[in-house]
Amino acid sequence: MANDFQMQLSVDLTPGWINFAPDLDNLVGQSAFQIERDAKIDCPRDTGTLANSIEARNESEIFTGAPDIIWTIGPSAEYGIFVELGTIYMRAQPYLFPAAEREEPRLQKAVQQLIKVVDRG
Repeated sequence: MANDFQMQLSVDLTPGWINFAPDLDNLVGQSAFQIERDAKIDCPRDTGTLANSIEARNESEIFTGAPDIIWTIGPSAEYGIFVELGTIYMRAQPYLFPAAEREEPRLQKAVQQLIKVVDRG
């Protein structure tokens, strides 16, 4: 059974932003790795399998000319979604969404700073 419990950080670039794709990809990647680190710290531990299965992956295609920046973060452990959201038998123990919520303001600030640099350009 495939694990479909993943979070995506994605940006569809307009033609005017394509030259800044590597910079934007770097910013989004930094946030993806921070979410990964925080989720590994926040997730409950028994054997460590869930924490060890959490990873951020760059699925961007900007270097092939496609105007998309995509980073995926999540566990490969199939039970990760049940830990995050809970079941009728087990309370939720969120680890991924809280990590993303904490990172969101930092990413927004970094993107705003990049926009200022581009506007001055």
